[in-house]
Amino acid sequence: QERRKAEIETTMQEYTKYRRKNQPLRYPSAGGIFKNYKLLPKILPFLKNSRIGDAEICMSAPNWILNKGKATSTDVMQLIRNLQTLAKKKLNENLELEIKVLP
Repeated sequence: QERRKAEIETTMQEYTKYRRKNQPLRYPSAGGIFKNYKLLPKILPFLKNSRIGDAEICMSAPNWILNKGKATSTDVMQLIRNLQTLAKKKLNENLELEIKVLP
């Protein structure tokens, strides 16, 4: 029982360390946006605006859209649409959403 508890605690610490290293935790966000996020570095050089309102694409982890203040869902959705349009135009690829958008 104690051994299992120690294993779980170690695993939790490893996950926390990974998240702190690889995910932008300083600002609120919706988490990872796209399933096929590895396309993002190929289109970012063509992106004219990485921020709409207070919603901003995190350049160190471009699959994340950060709330830098009072971002609205409209701001976030416009950034998502911009990225999807750019991926289609430049790479002929569809960026598939990881998140579920509610009406």
